Amino acid sequence: LWQSNSMSFILVALLVLTGCSESTEVEEDLLGEWYKKSSYEGVARSGAVGFVIDGKAYVGLGYDGDKWLTDFYQFDPDKNNWYRRADFPGAGRSSAVAFTVNGKGYVGTGYDGTNYRKDFYEYDPSTDSWAQIADYAGTARFQATAFSIENLGYVGTGYDGNYLKDMFAYDPLTNTWIQRASYSGDKLINAFSFSIDGRGYLSGGMNNGVLNHEMWEY
Repeated sequence: LWQSNSMSFILVALLVLTGCSESTEVEEDLLGEWYKKSSYEGVARSGAVGFVIDGKAYVGLGYDGDKWLTDFYQFDPDKNNWYRRADFPGAGRSSAVAFTVNGKGYVGTGYDGTNYRKDFYEYDPSTDSWAQIADYAGTARFQATAFSIENLGYVGTGYDGNYLKDMFAYDPLTNTWIQRASYSGDKLINAFSFSIDGRGYLSGGMNNGVLNHEMWEY
């Protein structure tokens, strides 16, 4: 079940802004601060994907203006350094999706320069290896979005020649995709999503040239 939180989101934002005006100390606590870290080890690119396992980030794929890439790197924040990891075994692509379930990373869909993709792969950091899993159950697509809740990964929206709003969940125990409630907002490409406390959140993106400002909770 999807629920719109646009009004709640606005109310929370107003309360935060009101609180920030009360003192500099509160403002610093709420806004945080950014610190420069080691730059990405691979070539500059767009449309990459990333996921996190055990406090380390894994980033790869994308398009460098000349070719669609398959390389992957791990970032260790304790050492502030990047390390090359096993290349993605599928076709190079951009605008794919990624999520993490039970200590493994999952990457799939995207665009390889010719075709939209629906193939999916599992990454095991303990062996630094990839294995192909069941293809995504929806249509081949790119510019979709993904998040994970407990032991399932969720992938939906995107573009397959048409804007989409369907949603499927992947169960690693059975290597199967299960259709779930479609996203209740407008069809979207390039949306962002995340999960907190057992619920998924989806916002941003665009539908037929119109930018999306709503946020929905699953």
